[in-house]
Amino acid sequence: MTLVRHLPRTLEALSVGALDERLAEIVVRGTNHLEPEQRARVDDEVVGAHLDPDDPTSGVGSWGDREL
Repeated sequence: MTLVRHLPRTLEALSVGALDERLAEIVVRGTNHLEPEQRARVDDEVVGAHLDPDDPTSGVGSWGDREL
């Protein structure tokens, strides 16, 4: 539910294969203390700004746990 409502870019990254479930969960857990607006901003600025749906292995798709 969190991905759909507050982290649509993370959901997109998961859908195109840039993030796996474990990495998406890191984003969810790392933002669970934030207000919805703040979560959306992190989603846009961290995941969305570094997501290339045409090349899911670049940008956020090439990050490991620590980078994310």
